[in-house]
Amino acid sequence: MRSPITALARISKEFARKHPGKVEDVILFGSLRRGSRQPADIDLLILFPGKVDKDLEYEFRRKAEKIARNPSVLSIPSKEVLQNGFEAREGVLFEGYSLLSSKALASSYGFVPMGLFFTSSSSLSKKDLTRFYYALNGRGSSRGELHRLLGNKIADNALLFPLHTIELAKDFFSYWNLPFQFVPVLIPERLAKPGILGKIKL
Repeated sequence: MRSPITALARISKEFARKHPGKVEDVILFGSLRRGSRQPADIDLLILFPGKVDKDLEYEFRRKAEKIARNPSVLSIPSKEVLQNGFEAREGVLFEGYSLLSSKALASSYGFVPMGLFFTSSSSLSKKDLTRFYYALNGRGSSRGELHRLLGNKIADNALLFPLHTIELAKDFFSYWNLPFQFVPVLIPERLAKPGILGKIKL
């Protein structure tokens, strides 16, 4: 089955080729970028080199509706994407992925988006705490969710996950009924390599 991101990239490139010079980029952001298996909607942003063209926005939305469930399409002049008045600025900068160049926006600035989770297992019984520990860290030759989701353990109550597994990490903590606080963070690329952050002792 073709990935929805692959399909969205295909129609975005076709759209840009059809309208040369009129579309600067098409950005994907939102829960699909964070790894959700069943996103409620698909968040897309068209960047125009100048004034927003609502006719082109409508044309692209119709194309997106054929391959994605509930596409939400925003449009903005590219020069305004970093301005305070743009409500989706934080999400676009943190999660944004260019469907034309196949690159994350954060990587343009030398950063990797990740999700920092603070959680506590104090509410679990001794038996459930052991089961949770094995589910998270693995047991014997079996790998745990921390490995499967490419996470880093920063401290006992602080775990770091890459952008594309954030929603799966939320699902994992929710399954165990554990309270958690999620903080989006941008990590310099040199520190985002697997295992490096896990070596830090707090």
